[in-house]
Amino acid sequence: MPEVDPFVLVAFGPPPDDINLDAETETRNDIITGVFLALAILSVLARWISRKISGAHYRADDYIILIALVRSALMVRSAIHRVNLLLDPMYCYWHREHLV
Repeated sequence: MPEVDPFVLVAFGPPPDDINLDAETETRNDIITGVFLALAILSVLARWISRKISGAHYRADDYIILIALVRSALMVRSAIHRVNLLLDPMYCYWHREHLV
């Protein structure tokens, strides 16, 4: 079992015996994140399509939702690639061959 941070031990106590701290959970987390991103994309598409069909004009909140969706997609991409694309653009420049 890996070494547990002393602060975590003080704040939360030792982990239960049936918890494997060495277990790999990144793949599962990436799949769950992708599913929720797909649901968000479908929701925004449904909103835009319903506005188009009903003849309602697009308003500021529609565009803000679209911007938030794009930003969320970038954050998911950065989480899956384990880099922070939004806060560290120089990392992206120097390690661009790994981001494709």
